[in-house]
Amino acid sequence: MQKGVQRTVGIVSVFILLFLSIGVLVYSGLWIWMDARTYETFSKWLVIHQTFAAGIVGALTMLLGISIAWWQLSSVRRTRYAELLLHLSQVWDSNHYVESRNLIDNITREVSRGDEAKVKLCEKLEKSDKEGERDYFVLIRTPNFFEALAFLVRRKYIPLSDTRDYFGQAIVYYHDLFSTHISQERRKSGHEKTYELWSGLADKLRRR
Repeated sequence: MQKGVQRTVGIVSVFILLFLSIGVLVYSGLWIWMDARTYETFSKWLVIHQTFAAGIVGALTMLLGISIAWWQLSSVRRTRYAELLLHLSQVWDSNHYVESRNLIDNITREVSRGDEAKVKLCEKLEKSDKEGERDYFVLIRTPNFFEALAFLVRRKYIPLSDTRDYFGQAIVYYHDLFSTHISQERRKSGHEKTYELWSGLADKLRRR
């Protein structure tokens, strides 16, 4: 919340600076136009008011520099978002995570009702964890991926809107499937930290 407020204040400050600069330039332009009419030529006015004219040019240069810097910063941020989302999409489609999703599908495929699928998946996770089976580590890849993704969204590394477009349905679908397992792990640990970020992100997406 504090970071969001700081970002808003920063954006508002930049726009205030731009509007003030534009206002000063417009006022100065009108003053120059009215004052310059008292001289025979504009070149004579420039000779007499060299310092003031240089200040106007400097202000224009600063205004142009701020505009270019703002545009470049926005462009770099958009490029970074796109590259990170592309990388995450490639990771999600890799064999490492395809294996996890296939195993989840095999466990829940024959179950007709949603609650039964959640319970069956939870039981499989508990059993494979106790017995040290490889299936546990394969299954847990999917919730771990979404918890990491939720962390990136929370830290503003990727926008929520783009995350919704790329992964929204999968985030909500798999969170629903793992909800029984998450609740059970929270009861065991005695706190709500288990997949807390993923749960928060899924709730946000459900409300949209």
